[in-house]
Amino acid sequence: MYHLMEVVSIHVDSALNIEFYPEDFSVKMVILLDHDRIPTYKNFAFGVNVKNYNDKLKSGYMTAIDEGFDWFVINEAVNNRTGRWMITVAQVTEEIPQEQLDMGYFGKDKLTAFTKAYSLRTFHSGCYYFNRAQYAWVADGVKVCDINRSSIMFVFMVFYRSWKTNTLAPPARPPI
Repeated sequence: MYHLMEVVSIHVDSALNIEFYPEDFSVKMVILLDHDRIPTYKNFAFGVNVKNYNDKLKSGYMTAIDEGFDWFVINEAVNNRTGRWMITVAQVTEEIPQEQLDMGYFGKDKLTAFTKAYSLRTFHSGCYYFNRAQYAWVADGVKVCDINRSSIMFVFMVFYRSWKTNTLAPPARPPI
């Protein structure tokens, strides 16, 4: 299944969140992510198994939340890319090693037909301060370190004066 996440150009230096709520936790699934192209099993920028990770991923963090999982894709992985972020959700026969997902491909033999439903919620977040010289809200030297489902945002700032945070998210978990 394919999904689209738009990050408008005014929200440079954003981090991404993909909340995933499977109908059945025993079914193995992967989430693939890429910028400006549909990720396939042959070619994608980032990928994760739908499970709770104990370690930091190349792309950020995957943690358990309520009845699902949250994939927080860090600023460095987003790399100031705005526009279309494409998401593919695939059901697989077995968990794919994270080392294989970090290489950006896996074998077609790992794919299987969908048998269970899921719901997905996406949003992006940023942290900006008012630059008086530019007379604009900018994100220079500021990044989102983590954000969780209860919308508590942790921000790393090299310096600050006036600042604001921006989180674009629907208010509640979508139904399955």
